[in-house]
Amino acid sequence: MTAYWWLASSVRLSPRSAHEDPDVAAPLLTGPAFSPQATIADLKQAATEAADELSAKYPNLLGAWNVQAMLAFHLGNTPEAKRLWGECLTADSQSGDALYGLGYIALLEGDNEQALERFQATLAVNPQDERIPLLLAECLTHLGRPEEAVPLLQQQLEKNPHDLVVLLALGQVHLDLKQYEQSRDIFERAIRVSPNNRVACYGLARSLARLGKAEREKARQVMAQFKGLVADERQESSTRVLSFDDLGKGREVAVLIFREIAKVYVAQGDQWKAEEAWMKATAVDPHNVSSRLELAAFYEQHERLHAALRVCLELRNIEPTNAAYWSNVGVLQARLGRHDDGLAAVEEAIKLDPVNSEYRRARELILSAK
Repeated sequence: MTAYWWLASSVRLSPRSAHEDPDVAAPLLTGPAFSPQATIADLKQAATEAADELSAKYPNLLGAWNVQAMLAFHLGNTPEAKRLWGECLTADSQSGDALYGLGYIALLEGDNEQALERFQATLAVNPQDERIPLLLAECLTHLGRPEEAVPLLQQQLEKNPHDLVVLLALGQVHLDLKQYEQSRDIFERAIRVSPNNRVACYGLARSLARLGKAEREKARQVMAQFKGLVADERQESSTRVLSFDDLGKGREVAVLIFREIAKVYVAQGDQWKAEEAWMKATAVDPHNVSSRLELAAFYEQHERLHAALRVCLELRNIEPTNAAYWSNVGVLQARLGRHDDGLAAVEEAIKLDPVNSEYRRARELILSAK
């Protein structure tokens, strides 16, 4: 989802709807999972209760089965996850969620042929799924076909040149192919993105060592840097498995489950329950961006501009250097008739990203509406 969804085509600075919600604070969620003192057990219980409520309401819905399969997988019950996703495929052979889930499990279990087949089928169903190319590249590499992985990874880098996971994967593929100059260049890019990344440092040191005498001293320096770095607890990998092992991962899993539940409720036309699920996702992780982007878009689509502004302000506070979030705040302020506040926010977006024409266009629209 783009971070400035209502600037993409035509921005209208029309006044808010007469039925728009009042300018009030977000409703408070009750329950231990939504407090700062939440424990892993609290998060598990909240996610399980929400998934069970969805299943009770829609017992024959594939979306509900998928949520239960996701929850089982992240709880460590892989057999149950496989069973549920298998039932999804029996009911609908084109279920992208089930194909992806079973492919992911196959990759983790080392069945790379099966994983490749599942991910290719997923991509056929959902061509825009940005998770798949990296996973396909990993399967191909494990199958001894790294040369086929290179174009997939290069395409991903064209979309996001600073994607650390893709950079590390592509650097390793070039290393496997003995393309040492290319692997050196890619690992150097990875270090610019994450200067203290041990994987990037080690890959660069190996690449330099294989480039001969001219790079040998630099290789020793980089290897010394590698040995001085502390291992990052968050493994940078396309197959990073989230579970309820610790509080941080537990929050990520709970957010994932609540977001998926929200999407199912939206598809069923149950807007109130969708909002509740997104609210839970934002509550369990005060710094999660994805859930807030989805909730803000939901509010804006339903002309609930005060609520959308509240969430966009949270996003701006989480990432104060993100120009798109400032612009979103500005456009919403203007749509609510607060043109001076809106203009100030958009001006900040322009300072942060002077070359983005969308922000200048938003400024012109606000000025013309004053």
